[in-house]
Amino acid sequence: MTFKKSLTDHFKKFSASPFLFVGSGMSRRYLGAENWEELLKRFCGLIGGNYTKIRSQADGDLMKIASILAQSYSDKWWDSDIKGDKEERYTEHLLKKDSPLKIEISDYLKDIHKNTLEEYQAEIELLASSKIDGIITTNWDLFLESIFSEFSVFVGQDGLFSSRNHGIAEIYKIHGCASEPNSLILTSQDYELFRKKNPYLSSKLLTIFIEHPIIFLGYSLTDPHILEILEEIVECFPESKMDALKENIIFVEWSADADEPVLTESIILKTLPVKLIKASSYMEIFEVLSEVKRRIPAHIFRQIKDELYELVVTNDPKGKLYVKDVDDLDGAEGQPEFVVGYGAISKIKKSEEIAKQGIIGVTREDIVRDVIFDSGGYDDTSILINAFPNLIKGQVNISNI
Repeated sequence: MTFKKSLTDHFKKFSASPFLFVGSGMSRRYLGAENWEELLKRFCGLIGGNYTKIRSQADGDLMKIASILAQSYSDKWWDSDIKGDKEERYTEHLLKKDSPLKIEISDYLKDIHKNTLEEYQAEIELLASSKIDGIITTNWDLFLESIFSEFSVFVGQDGLFSSRNHGIAEIYKIHGCASEPNSLILTSQDYELFRKKNPYLSSKLLTIFIEHPIIFLGYSLTDPHILEILEEIVECFPESKMDALKENIIFVEWSADADEPVLTESIILKTLPVKLIKASSYMEIFEVLSEVKRRIPAHIFRQIKDELYELVVTNDPKGKLYVKDVDDLDGAEGQPEFVVGYGAISKIKKSEEIAKQGIIGVTREDIVRDVIFDSGGYDDTSILINAFPNLIKGQVNISNI
């Protein structure tokens, strides 16, 4: 059996489409972005810092290195030429001691997604056409939202808790985003706070892990931050669902030696079996994802859920009547399998009354009233074809109507 057939058959086990869990390896692959340590070295050099000295002071711990570097930025940035006009542009974000470093990193990452590497354009286009329900990521750059532009974005753990989300057509940036500099999980203090909230994040992600296949891209099987999140989720996972969890988690490990992608099994957290894909290219993976069947596009489904949620919680349609032609359904494939409509109650009821009367059959009095007052709203052809045959049953003539 080919790799694509194996992966396609695996996805058919699920009623929901996949979620992607995306790490920094994807940004390095498609944007040529630095890894975390390279990024810290870059900004250490901008203020003339000695990275080797800082690393030794932090015992090689990247989170501690970031904390020390943030302090150096706080001391030097305000009177340095590298600040440029950022004090004016980021005034509202200059709130904490580590804000200058986070602003510098965010400013750098904001535009990096515009420079995707030419050699991977075909792969990126396939990724953009993937039929997925959502993305979870620890990346700070804006690459994912640039190619899934119709997905809603939730930044940080607080963004997940304080905003309305429906688990469809959404990007969860759990380590923050360059669009909100102070949201970046960067220093040891940031990670300490993140860990305190980990149980809440894990409970939020639990439903996604239960209902969807989760494809990990751009991570190592030994990534401590991801293993920590997975450990929290496993602890929350119902014992009766543990067997299913091993089917839901798919790790994609980049390997230069993999001539063809291979779907096998592996173990993480010492006891948790997962599906493992080793590949040097993601083309075939994204080809499978782009061929996943969806009844309607994910972003339209999210809009429907959002509007229906609004109607349920407010019990108020706000007098809105939205009409959409079938041919205008954005990205719909083939004929839609269902239609959801809502709007002005009076108009809906009127339509229901007319439809109901058409099913039951109008009376002679109804037709006379409509002829005189034009109040029935009937379709002439429907009256002749559907109503008259019932009215003239058993009648020699219909002159007395």
